[in-house]
Amino acid sequence: WGAAPIEGLPRRLGLPGARVEVRRRRVAGLAAWHVAVRAGDAPALRDLEALLGVLRAADLPGPVQERAAAVVEDLARAEAEVHGCTTAEVHLHEVGTVDTLVDVAGTILGLHELGVARLVASPLPVGRGWTEGAHGRLPLPAPATARLLEGVPVYGVPESFELVTPTGAALVRRLADGFGDMPPLRVSGVGYGAGDHPRASGPNLLRLWLGEPEGGWTADRVLEIETWIDDMNPEFYPPLVEALLAEGALDVSLVPVHMKKNRPGTAVTVVAPPGLEARVCARLFRDTTTAGVRIRECRRRLLPRRTGRVPTPWGPVGAKLVERPGRGAELAPEFEACKKVAEAAGVSVREVAQAVASVPVARFADDGEEGPDGSGAGN
Repeated sequence: WGAAPIEGLPRRLGLPGARVEVRRRRVAGLAAWHVAVRAGDAPALRDLEALLGVLRAADLPGPVQERAAAVVEDLARAEAEVHGCTTAEVHLHEVGTVDTLVDVAGTILGLHELGVARLVASPLPVGRGWTEGAHGRLPLPAPATARLLEGVPVYGVPESFELVTPTGAALVRRLADGFGDMPPLRVSGVGYGAGDHPRASGPNLLRLWLGEPEGGWTADRVLEIETWIDDMNPEFYPPLVEALLAEGALDVSLVPVHMKKNRPGTAVTVVAPPGLEARVCARLFRDTTTAGVRIRECRRRLLPRRTGRVPTPWGPVGAKLVERPGRGAELAPEFEACKKVAEAAGVSVREVAQAVASVPVARFADDGEEGPDGSGAGN
């Protein structure tokens, strides 16, 4: 994937007045790519519907359009929340530009064209100080950026400028499957992207490693946050599970346990990314009767998996394609998709799931994405 597809993005987005310039640049002695977006006479896009309209009409693959729309919606939602209005009312200033649209669509299209199935990011550095915006002087990170970084691991650095923009935060939040150490890789390429602002503590570069999982799987770290409860109404557990998953938990399990004084109880175990520790703990303390939780950091191994659809007698049904070492690719039905099709067709969920599992792997239509949370058997 080279400079030409990037420079052709305005045409594919239906923004003929804009242009993209891709140049080589040396930063701290390292060769890097620098991308500049020139809006020209392209119209400003100051509301969510205008941005989504451009994406819907764009000459882009379906999965790219869907993921770009999700990032734009996240941006609008964050702006609306910090300004105390709805996404329909919010007026997008810095993020409602051609630059933002090209950044979002270009990043997602690049990952799609490179065949990236899983993206792991390091914790993000955030600066301090102030930035000037349409509403005057604002603290760094900017309020919308801070909102988008909820649940994302960050660390502070002594830099007085904006290291993470709202667009960058929205992209990482939506696209990264995990944060932390680099997983074992058989490296096939390394690329550098150059920023504009000079940094005092190091070169202003973004580095991307591309490779295949070593050993047939990827590795990351998750938290197991657990509490045992013996005095809560069992009717409260289903809404608790729903709330924890809505917070971003990867999985929640409820297991009967025998506790002190011969009391039957329930062990609530939450599997979550490290950045969600505070939010999960707050939810457990607020929505249960527990007075304490235990937290363990666990290493996790994940087999490569991709989401897509397969044909069945009742139409396309969602499925996952899982690559198993020594066994090759296997199809796994998506339960909610099978349930929806079964209800519409008046057949059993079991019948739909069996039909999905019997489809030859060659007929799997790839969405180009990994499962949204890396969850599933073996969490």
